[in-house]
Parts: sequence; C-alpha cells; structure tokens
Amino acid sequence: MKRFFTSISLMMLAVMAFSQVTITSDNVAAIGATVKQANDTIFESAAFLDVTGNADFDFSGLQNHVESSLNFIDVAGTPFEDVYPTANICAVQDSGFYVYLRNDMNALTLIGTAGEFDLGFDTLDLTINFNPAQILLNFPATYGDSYNYVTSNAIVVPGSILGQPAIDSFALRTTSSVSATIDAYGMVTTPLGTYDCIRVREEIIAFDTTQAKLFGIWTTVDAADVGDTTYTHSFWTNANGLGFPLVQLDVDNTGTVVNKTWLSDFTTSTNDVFEAVAFDVFPNPAVEYIQLQMEESFDGNIQITDFNGRNILNQPFSGYSTHLDVAAYPAGQYLLSLINQEGKLIGFKLFNKSK
Repeated sequence: MKRFFTSISLMMLAVMAFSQVTITSDNVAAIGATVKQANDTIFESAAFLDVTGNADFDFSGLQNHVESSLNFIDVAGTPFEDVYPTANICAVQDSGFYVYLRNDMNALTLIGTAGEFDLGFDTLDLTINFNPAQILLNFPATYGDSYNYVTSNAIVVPGSILGQPAIDSFALRTTSSVSATIDAYGMVTTPLGTYDCIRVREEIIAFDTTQAKLFGIWTTVDAADVGDTTYTHSFWTNANGLGFPLVQLDVDNTGTVVNKTWLSDFTTSTNDVFEAVAFDVFPNPAVEYIQLQMEESFDGNIQITDFNGRNILNQPFSGYSTHLDVAAYPAGQYLLSLINQEGKLIGFKLFNKSK
C-alpha cells in the first residue's frame, strides 16, 4: 500500500539559517492554501540521489503528465471532524478525500483520511486511522536530523463489496517501519524555479496483512513474510513563501524512481488577509441559491469547486453582495473562493447543497 505522504502533499513555511532550511511548528501555515501538483510518469534510475550533504539538484526537465490539486482548510465543519478530534488541519484532495493532520511543537503528523471511494460498480465510504500517527516531519527539522518510528493503518471493506457476502468484512492492515534522515541541503531547480532546500530521505518497510471477519472473529488470510521497501526523497523550501515540498520522489528496492511529483502551482493566504475580506455565504445548506455578503467592497472573481476538483463556477464579482443560482448543482459540499485582481486566494467558505 502506498504511503499517503506521496499523495496528499503538505503546505509548510520555513526559515533559513546559514543556507540551510530549518522548519518548526510555527512555520506550518497550511490553512488557506491551494496547491497544484504535477506527476511525471517516466521511470528512471535513482543513482543521482546518492549524493548527500551540500549539493545541487536539477529537476528542470520534469514533465506534467497528470495534475491534481489540494485545498487546505480548517477542520471545523468538515464531514469527518468527529472521527479525528485531535486534527487541526484538513487537506481536501481533488479525489474527494479528506486528509486530517495535526501540527504541534513536536511534529507534523497524519492522523487519518476519509472519503467516498469509487469502485466503478459501487461507492464505498472509507475512514482510515493511523495508529500511532504517521510522522511527516519532526520539529525542529534541519540538516543532519534523523528519527525512527512505526505506524499502522487498516482499510476495512464489507465482504459483499468483494463478492463474498458470507464474510462480514475484509481488512488490509499495513504496518510500516520508517527511518527518516535529513541528509542533504542546497539549491533545487524545477520548472517552477530555483530554490534553497533541505532533503528528507525516508526508508519505509511495509508489511501487509489481509484478514477476514466471520461471525465477529478476525482471521488472518494472508500475511507478508518480507516487507515491501521503498525510499522517499522530499525537497522542502521556504523561498518566495512556498514552504511546500517542491519535489517528491519514490524509489523502489531496485533503485528505480517509480513516482515523481512536483509543485506546479501554489497560492496561500494569511489570517490577516482573511480578516480583511470577511464575508458570509447563506443559506447553508442551500437549495436553489446562495447569497454572498461582503463586509467590505470586493473586486475580483468568485470560484466554486466541488470536492472532486471540478471547477463549477468562475465569474467576475465587484461590490458588497451577489446572488448565485445553485439549483442545478448536485447535492454535496462545495468550496467558494474569492480571488483578487492579482490572482491570489484571499478568502473561502464551505457550503452544502441539499437535494
């Protein structure tokens, strides 16, 4: 099972010291960020990653074969806030999944993820807990640091979904042993630009176990004797307010890069800016329309996206209020964003559309 760190991608801000980036909990400012990531699907040798210490890395040739987006929002008001009460950041993937995180003085951690999974012939509601939480970065993080930990998670599905109605449930349980080292620092070049970074290298050994639940009793069906080993290399920067992994590479145990993800676009907003453009969206939930009411006059664009990442509306707006017809929208949750004349995200609201 792929580690969720490669798909969810977290927003961070860092401070520099002696050309090396140091990251603390105070530098994490995920809420309000909109991130786009590109995936390069061409495999290659990972030999160029063997260098450590002070080094430069040129990723300017990365291609954009598949692009995805993330919206970082407050946990309050999200569908699964009660399932993950210790989380204080939520990242909404364009697949519709909600990723719940915790940022404190010790670490940035992944608590769990939840959402509706499309099986093609049916849909399945999944909630996945990481126990203990998966460490994304220990604080303070700087060149030379290292840490080790073990985390487990489970995906549980009804037996009927897999064509086994006599079985109550099936569970895929994954236990991962992680060894992380910040082993390099220097300049990193991507299609987005050139930045001063640190690199986090993780060795992940994952053991999968399949279990079946029959008459209330879990029985092991299959268990891996040998773990599946992968290596993740993540490059982090604080230049120009980015503070997000510029590049993430997954390497298999043959020394081949099997996944290349890079930051293709990034928009963030500070709390002060949100206060300056305070606004309300009502009624919520909506049936036929929503009313947008500003506290101060606004000039820019309104964007509405669903949580499959689809852009539903993008239209100019100037003034204090406007009336938006949502009668044709399918029932579900939507994100309304305000974009100023400079193209920056300066405010957002979640709203629900009833049937």
